[in-house]
Amino acid sequence: MLKKRKRKRTKIRKGDIFSIPINENEVGFGQIIYMEADCLFLAVFFDYKTSISEKYEITDIINSKIIFMGNTFDSLINDINEWKIIGNSLANIEKYEMPLYRLGHPEREMFIVNYKNQIVRECTETEYYQLNFKGDFAPIYFEEGLKAYFGDSKYDVYYKITVEYFLKGISSINI
Repeated sequence: MLKKRKRKRTKIRKGDIFSIPINENEVGFGQIIYMEADCLFLAVFFDYKTSISEKYEITDIINSKIIFMGNTFDSLINDINEWKIIGNSLANIEKYEMPLYRLGHPEREMFIVNYKNQIVRECTETEYYQLNFKGDFAPIYFEEGLKAYFGDSKYDVYYKITVEYFLKGISSINI
């Protein structure tokens, strides 16, 4: 009887920077900025792409503008091995404005929660509708959103979803 060989899982950690295929010749980049569980994390996705054959500097990547941010899981790093970890940096993470979410219901209690699922405070009905519920997106949403951002219009719906969700979570609500 043949034993099925288990593939070793990549240990992912806060600060990991990973490449994401945009097409057969180019990659974009993301970074894990908070680990919620072993396979669930909050990541940012950068306005930076390069040819697969070009050299790139981690500092150039992490100093790029953020296109969007969101909660996702490690299936494209571990299960499919499509996103490749290329380095790690914690130097830039503290500068990011972290997302806020809504919790509850307008006819009952309403709260603002942070990215760690901690209640920050009660919220008004206006604030409630300015925020989203916390949600986890399949990693393909971010990959296809990057493809749309970098010019492949067949993925525009993914870009629209990820950017709108991101912009709603990074709000002007005062804590």
